[in-house]
Amino acid sequence: MINKGYHHLDRQAPRRKVDYWKAVCLIVAVSFIIVGLVASVLIYSLTRTGLRSNGVTFGEFSAQFAKAYVSVAEKAKRQQIFEENAKRIEQFNREGHTHKLAINEFADLTDAEFAERFSLQPASAFSKHRKPSSPAPSRPKQENTFEEIDWQKAGYVGRIRDQGMCGSCWAFSTVSALESLYAIKNNKSMTEFSEQELVDCATTDYENFGCHGGDPCMTYAYVKSHGISLLSDYPYLAVDSKCQNATTQRAFKLEKGCVDVKANSSASIGEALKARPLSIYITAGAFAFRFYKSGVISDGCGQELGHCVNLVGTGADTETGLKYWRIRNSWGPNWGDHGYLKVVREDEKDPNPGVCGVAMIPNYPE
Repeated sequence: MINKGYHHLDRQAPRRKVDYWKAVCLIVAVSFIIVGLVASVLIYSLTRTGLRSNGVTFGEFSAQFAKAYVSVAEKAKRQQIFEENAKRIEQFNREGHTHKLAINEFADLTDAEFAERFSLQPASAFSKHRKPSSPAPSRPKQENTFEEIDWQKAGYVGRIRDQGMCGSCWAFSTVSALESLYAIKNNKSMTEFSEQELVDCATTDYENFGCHGGDPCMTYAYVKSHGISLLSDYPYLAVDSKCQNATTQRAFKLEKGCVDVKANSSASIGEALKARPLSIYITAGAFAFRFYKSGVISDGCGQELGHCVNLVGTGADTETGLKYWRIRNSWGPNWGDHGYLKVVREDEKDPNPGVCGVAMIPNYPE
């Protein structure tokens, strides 16, 4: 019996060895499959989020601008829009324009979403309701001589601020012009006034609509009648809220109101700019404007005005020799050239609405 058992066990040994090696082979095969799947997922992930678009990955973009998406599907949608915008930026920069574009916080928005976010409505929707304003004082006709001006360098332009998710560019343009006027007139350092007061209080009586658009010239009439409070007393919220001007001290009040500069005249605008920064309308919905980074914009804007900014200087570009207008925007210091941009100045073409419509509706407070 013992011998039989011994021979029986001896006959089963080879089969057990075969089963063992089959198991080993199966484990190895499954391991390779798993490794392959993981590698595929990683490669796909790198392709979708790790490869650089215009020098920036979607992951870096999301982190830099603190983007938080409500779902995986929404994130995928925004990533696709980001990549499409990045391709358009790269294509534009290859075409030899006089200015360059770059990824910024708006890279995950479509053109339509961007326009809606900032309520980029035609200037005519507001300017047609204007009451007559004072024309700029006439001066003896002179030869159109070019003179470099930089009100920011002189210390009479406030820090770049951000209007956020509110179409209040008109309030920011108004306040910036008021701050400059106050500092120049009183030979003081910059004092910050409240954009939120204008959003809340300078509303329908002045043909303004809070976060849905407005007009600086109409708003100067409010400041003439009611004055304006300090930013520290009436901080910015980027939403429409109840008017609180009765609870804050008046920091500054205009004497006259709005003064219109001759439209479509580079010479008249240059002359007015010698005394103070101006409020102007500009075409901001164009792709070539939205992603501006450096250089001098000389094309690609159109003349469909819908955004209020401030003209704070003029000069000549050292690389191209182009004369330009220097403009202060209200999309934060990360946009453009630290919050500013340059648009070509075309003196020789007067009368002329200007590139991006810069010369079409210029004015200032007094």
